Amino acid sequence: MAHAAIHLEVTNRLPARPAALIDLLATADSEIRVHVRQLPIPAEFISGDYENDAEFRRAVSGVDERAMEEKDALIARMRVTPLPLAVEGMGEGVA
Repeated sequence: MAHAAIHLEVTNRLPARPAALIDLLATADSEIRVHVRQLPIPAEFISGDYENDAEFRRAVSGVDERAMEEKDALIARMRVTPLPLAVEGMGEGVA
């Protein structure tokens, strides 16, 4: 049985004010948001040589740049979107 290669992308947003972990867990008004997305790894990235192949390295870097742009946009939405957030594939009301 063949297994697909996947990457789990995890984005979290903590409260704006710095806090110790115990404060986050103990305070009712603290809000921690987590977004998890399962992404397939393109087949051509499985066997590439990042260290010695400049073209492969550019391709991977391009994908990384786009992913970071998407992540930045997600964090911006997480700042202004009221709870509950929908979780991809989980339906409404799961955060």
